[in-house]
Amino acid sequence: MRHTGKIAALIAVAGLICVTLILFGARLGLWEPIIGFGLYRSYFNAIGVGIFSAGLIALAIHLGRGEKGWAGIGGVVALL
Repeated sequence: MRHTGKIAALIAVAGLICVTLILFGARLGLWEPIIGFGLYRSYFNAIGVGIFSAGLIALAIHLGRGEKGWAGIGGVVALL
């Protein structure tokens, strides 16, 4: 449980990579634009909910342990 902030940050970075890949996959030649639009419509909400819930869990754990200082700020940053 010590590394929940780091895990939440890694999930956020993985989500950022997924979103970037979906947005620019057609420009990179990975698929046709219509397929990228389908991926956008199918997976953007799921990616957003996953990142938000990981950040919320990390924030709840940090606040539940009564940590002071920047530990709680890390959970808020993961939510953003």
